[in-house]
Amino acid sequence: MEPNVSKIKQDVGRKRFARASAFTLTELLFSMAIIAVLMSILIPVVSSVREKSQRVACVSNLRALLTATLQGASLLGGKLPDLHQPTYNNPYWFDADNLESFRVTHGLAEDTFYYPSNEDWNAAKFWDYSPGSRVAGYLYMGNDNNWAASAIVSGGTDEDLPLFAKRVVDETAYQHLWVDLTRQMGDEWGTGVNHQKSGEPTGAHAGYRDGHVEWMPWEELSERHLQIGGVKMWF
Repeated sequence: MEPNVSKIKQDVGRKRFARASAFTLTELLFSMAIIAVLMSILIPVVSSVREKSQRVACVSNLRALLTATLQGASLLGGKLPDLHQPTYNNPYWFDADNLESFRVTHGLAEDTFYYPSNEDWNAAKFWDYSPGSRVAGYLYMGNDNNWAASAIVSGGTDEDLPLFAKRVVDETAYQHLWVDLTRQMGDEWGTGVNHQKSGEPTGAHAGYRDGHVEWMPWEELSERHLQIGGVKMWF
C-alpha cells in the first residue's frame, strides 16, 4: 500500500504549527513577569482612584449634613438641631425619632450618615442599632448633650468657652459641626475609622459652622481628641 502523501504533509504541517505556536518555558516566565509588573503598578492606581472617589462621596455627605443642620437651625431660631441620644455620652449616638425627623425633613438618605468605605460601620448594621437609638458614621458636635460635659479634650482649648455650639452664633472653643468617624476603643482602631491605611487613620474631614468642609491629615489630627470613658474620638 502506497503512503498517503497528502496526509503525511498535513501531519507534518500540524506539527510545525504546534511547535511554532507553543510557548517555551522562558517565554512563559517572561510573560508572567510582565503581568506581575503591570499588576504591581495597576493595583495601587486602582486603589487610589477608588479612595479618591469615596472621599468625594464623604465630602458630599458632610456638605449635605451641614446644609441640613444649618437649615434646621434657621427653622429653630438659630438653635442647632438636637439629635443626640441623651442616654449615651457619645457624639455618634443619636435619638432614633429625632434623627429620622431630621432626615425626612431635609430629604437625606440613610447612607448620607455613613462613609462608603467603612463597610463594617454602615446603615444596615447601625441605623437601627438599638430601640430608640441610632449610631451614625460621623460625629455630630452641635447642640451638645451630656457627652460634651463629660469629655476630656486633648490638644488644648480655651477652658472659659464651651467646646461646641448649641446655637449658630455661640462663641465656642471649636467650630466643628460634623466630623468623620475616627474612633479608638481599648487601644484598637477596629472598624471605627472612616479613612485608614494599614490600621492607622490617614486623616479626616471636618465640616464647620460656616458651611465648609476641610481635610485634616493625620499629622495635624493626631494631637487632638475627645476621650469619654475608654473611647477616644479625634476631630
